Amino acid sequence: MKIALVIKTSLDFDGRVISQIDALSSKYPESKITILLLPDKKTTIEFAKNVSIKEIKLLSRKLPKTGFWQFFKMIEYGLIACNELSKIKPDIIHIHDENSIIGPLIYTLQKKGTIIIYDDHELKNLPPMNIRQRIMLLLERIIYKKANLCIVANESRKKFVVPILKPKRIAVIENLHYKRPTHAVQKSTQKLLIQIDSLKKNGKKIILHQGLLHHNRRKDLVEKIVNNLPVDWVMLFIGIPEVKFMEYFKKNTKTIFGGYVFNADLDVVWKEMDAVIIFYQTNDLNNKYCAPNRIFLALNLGIPAIVNKENPELSKIINEHNNGICVSKKTFSADIDFFFSNYSQILMNASMLKGNFEYSSIYMHPIINLYSTFL
Repeated sequence: MKIALVIKTSLDFDGRVISQIDALSSKYPESKITILLLPDKKTTIEFAKNVSIKEIKLLSRKLPKTGFWQFFKMIEYGLIACNELSKIKPDIIHIHDENSIIGPLIYTLQKKGTIIIYDDHELKNLPPMNIRQRIMLLLERIIYKKANLCIVANESRKKFVVPILKPKRIAVIENLHYKRPTHAVQKSTQKLLIQIDSLKKNGKKIILHQGLLHHNRRKDLVEKIVNNLPVDWVMLFIGIPEVKFMEYFKKNTKTIFGGYVFNADLDVVWKEMDAVIIFYQTNDLNNKYCAPNRIFLALNLGIPAIVNKENPELSKIINEHNNGICVSKKTFSADIDFFFSNYSQILMNASMLKGNFEYSSIYMHPIINLYSTFL
C-alpha cells in the first residue's frame, strides 16, 4: 500500500500532522508513506524507515509575497505536486489543508479510483472576503464532495461545514496532546527552565501566554490581567518577538520574556506553569470554532486555564471540566478576582484531568480506525 501526504507547513511544529504520520507508519510498517512537503521552514524532524520526505521547491517563491503573486505560487506548487504523485502512483492521497488541494485534484482527474482524504485544519474561507478566498472556497467545495473522507478538528466545525460543503463522509480528529519519544532539551529551553526554577524558589507562581499578542488574541484582556496579578504571580510570554514584548511590557516587572520554545520542548516548559491564558476573538469563524492544541495541552497537564467568555469553544471546555475561568471585559474584575481567590480549588479540578487528553499510544490514534476502512 502506498500513501502520499501532501502538506504545506513547518512540519517540525505541526503536532497534528506528526502524530498521524507516526501512527500510520507504525501500524502499517509494510506501507510506503511519502510526504510531499512544501516547507515553511527548514525541516529537521525524522520519521520511521517506511516514511520519506520529498521537499518541493518553488521558483516562484522569489516573487513578491503579495496576494496576486501567491496565486502563481499555488499553481506551481500544484503542478509539481501532481507530477510527483504521477511518479508515486499512491493508493491513498491524504491532503492537509487548503493550500495543498490543486495538485491532488489534477492528479485524480487522470487517475480515477485513488482514495482521497482531506484533512481541513482551518475555517479560513467562510464567508469569503476577497478573490483569493473565493477561489480557495471553490477548491474546498470540490474536494469536500470528491473526497472519500474529510476530517475536521472538532464537532462544532463538523456541524457547521456539513450542510455547506456536503462531504460524502466526515470525521473529527481533535488536536489532543502528542508527545514523541524523549529527546535532548534545547539549550535555549534549558536556560528558560533555570529562569523558571529561580522564580519558583523565590515563591512566584507563573501564568503563561504562548503565541502572538494582538487584537485576535485579546491583547486588551492580557494587559488587564498583567496589571491585576497578585504580588506572588508573574506572567511568562513565549512565542512572541522580543521587540513586541519590549514594546508592550518593557517597564513591567510582572512580565518575563521567554523567547521561542522548540515544539518538542513545549510540554517540558508547560509542566512548570501554574496557569495559562488562551484567548481567541470571535470575529471570524476560524476563531469562533477554534480547536487550539494549547487548550488540550492545558487539560492533559492539569494546568488551570483562563479563556475569554465570548469564545464558545473555549468556554464550553472550561464549563464542562471546571478547570479554569471564562473572563469578559464587562465582568473582568470579578472574574479575575474569583480565579486567584479560588486558585487552589481550580487547580485541584484541573489536576484530576491529567493524562486524559493525549494520544498516549500511537495505536490509539483515531487515524488508524479511519484508514482501516480503506485498507
